[in-house]
Formats: sequence, structure tokens, C-alpha cells
Amino acid sequence: MFTGLIADKARVISISRGAESAVIEIESVLIPEIKTGDSVSINGTCLTAIELNGDSFKADVMIQTLKVTSLGKLSEGDFVNLELATGQIQDLVDTLFKDMSMELEALLRTHQVRSGTNL
Repeated sequence: MFTGLIADKARVISISRGAESAVIEIESVLIPEIKTGDSVSINGTCLTAIELNGDSFKADVMIQTLKVTSLGKLSEGDFVNLELATGQIQDLVDTLFKDMSMELEALLRTHQVRSGTNL
């Protein structure tokens, strides 16, 4: 399930079209949050990440899907809206919250040392 929140404006690296299916490769800052087998929404179409390559991932696309969605009009270099499944979003939020909490705690301790107060 997806939240409807666009998590990244990602770039199409390549589209390799075959007789029955195609493979689309997408470059995204969200790669650390994506695992092989994860569902990823590209321009509103749910696809499965089949391969991770550094800062990009690949997904299979059936020819029929290309015909009936906006994915069929994509070219190399085009930008797409990328959306993670709800579980992946929660993991990302948890990580960001933990990082922000640690930053806030460090700022408070710095303030306490500098001002000689105990909050």
C-alpha cells in the first residue's frame, strides 16, 4: 500500500524494451530505503525492484503496462514521481526522527554547558 506522498523526483536512466516486457532503471536518492523485491510506485504505477545498482534500481514492466500507463511515454533523462510503500515510509520516518532526536539532544547539551544551566 502507498501513502500518496511523493518521496522523490527520480530520473530515468534507461528503458530496455523486449517483446513481452521491459526493464526500467531509475536513479534516486531513496536507494538506501529500497530492497530487492520492494514495491515502488513510479508515476502512480506499482512496480517491483528487481535489482539495485549503487544509486539506481531496476524494475520489470509488462508491455501492456507500458501501453496503458504514462510509463510508456518515458525516455532516458525524464523525471518521475517515486513513492515508497507505507512500510518503507515508516522506516524512513523512524530513521529521520531518531537522527533529529540525537541532533536535538546534542544541541541541548551544548546549550547547558555554555549557559551553565540544567534543562
